[in-house]
Amino acid sequence: MYGQKFKALRLQQHISLEQAANRVISPSTLSRWENNKIDIRFNLVIKLLDNIHINLKEFTNYCKINHSNPFVAKVAVYYEANDDRHILQLIQSKKKEYQNSHNQFDLLLLAIACNCYYDLTDNNVFPVSYQKKLFYILSNIEYWTEMYINVFGNTVFLYNSKELYSISIRILKNLNSNTFNDFQEYYYALSSVINALTALIIKNPKLASQLLTKIEKVSIPKPISYLKIRTNVLKYLLDYRLGKTDEKLISIKLENLKWLGLTDIAKDLTFFFNRIKNDRSPLS
Repeated sequence: MYGQKFKALRLQQHISLEQAANRVISPSTLSRWENNKIDIRFNLVIKLLDNIHINLKEFTNYCKINHSNPFVAKVAVYYEANDDRHILQLIQSKKKEYQNSHNQFDLLLLAIACNCYYDLTDNNVFPVSYQKKLFYILSNIEYWTEMYINVFGNTVFLYNSKELYSISIRILKNLNSNTFNDFQEYYYALSSVINALTALIIKNPKLASQLLTKIEKVSIPKPISYLKIRTNVLKYLLDYRLGKTDEKLISIKLENLKWLGLTDIAKDLTFFFNRIKNDRSPLS
């Protein structure tokens, strides 16, 4: 997918293969990447972008996954409607597409759909081999673009606890080192880690506690202070999961969210609270 996007930008500027590949890789290797036959390392992509006069921000914006993507848009509609049957149909279709294409972008889209399906059904239909591939991709990212951040934030139920924690820590390190200069990227990065915290409360409360401690050290700008409110309520939900607080206190916290006008957050966390109450798996 990225090679094809690169090719489109190159052709729009009437830049030849030889000019675009100059002093980075061979023209034949570039051609194979542009036609989705191979993957190349991130540092080489950066050098290739220089050759076609495109900066990284422009390229990631050109390639990013968002709800304008028809597949993601369909998944989002069915997810909001709690329609797991149609999501499963999309999963089956995208899985066949990925098996034919072996395209990384198709894998990422498939993962997002499988994560939504798992969230609705507690049934993980994402193959183990694909999960390993997904974790490999995200654990080897050198620069967390908005696209990869959003993919992680929307696939948190597909990793085991240690994988989920390790990726979250990598993103937090970027937050603490001010890697994300763009406000929107900062918001997406923090949101994705909070999503990971939510999954860890179910999967591994001990690691959830460690991650929560690190999240609380992150500076949260006032315009997105509701993320801090969400984190605070998750802290109480973690205590409930650990048997340190009772159901009555949680109910009060959720009602307070409604009183503050944060009805969407209240709805999401109420759903999550019910999931915790119904979970009977042993604490790890």
